[in-house]
Amino acid sequence: MKHIHTFESFLNEADTKDPKLVKGVDITVEMDDEDGDFVAGDYRVTGLTRGGVMLDGMGKRNLQVTFGALSDAGYTVNESAGHEIIFSVDDDKLDNMLNSRFSSQLDYQDIKGDSFYSLPKRDFDRFIDMADSAGFDVDYENSEDSVVFVQESAITESAVNEGVSSEAVYINVITGSGQQAIQDFIDENGIDVKKLVDYAKEVKGTADQYKLRDMISGTGLGSNEKMRNNFIKKMQ
Repeated sequence: MKHIHTFESFLNEADTKDPKLVKGVDITVEMDDEDGDFVAGDYRVTGLTRGGVMLDGMGKRNLQVTFGALSDAGYTVNESAGHEIIFSVDDDKLDNMLNSRFSSQLDYQDIKGDSFYSLPKRDFDRFIDMADSAGFDVDYENSEDSVVFVQESAITESAVNEGVSSEAVYINVITGSGQQAIQDFIDENGIDVKKLVDYAKEVKGTADQYKLRDMISGTGLGSNEKMRNNFIKKMQ
């Protein structure tokens, strides 16, 4: 059924919207829209409309969704901004772009006397996409040519603090699946960590990284039990 709204229902929706649905928050949509307008997955609220929200995520930008459609699909508001990425930038032009575009999200960390930038993982992903589109050499793996350096010690310390492996933390940097959820997926399914890390590197920056997230979480495409079990077997 299409989400067709009368003026009265439109006003009711506006009055009963979730007060947590504000610009900048991250949400997880639990089911695909029955009309195919959006799929289950992680999104960021980029704005509010009369009777709905605008979302970025799952390959979509400025996607307009009514409160009714969102409520029918089910969603959760993620209270935390998620894993923080600590990094440095070795290019003045890119450094200026970073400070211009992400000034409100940027934080700073001092590690052993050196100063580093800090961004929530989702914003760091957007920064990497922006830098890549502008022609800069960037990646998560600190290759010799990359002008962005991710502070590995911060990743390792995070893993120790949360009782998960550094591999789980690294995969979370790529997928945003949650460090503990990834560790549980590895432990409960007898996953070969090297295989999973290699696959995460392979799909990084592609649409398949969202499929990997779904396989780990068991939502979206991962809710297909046969598909998920086949993936698990390949990773064992």
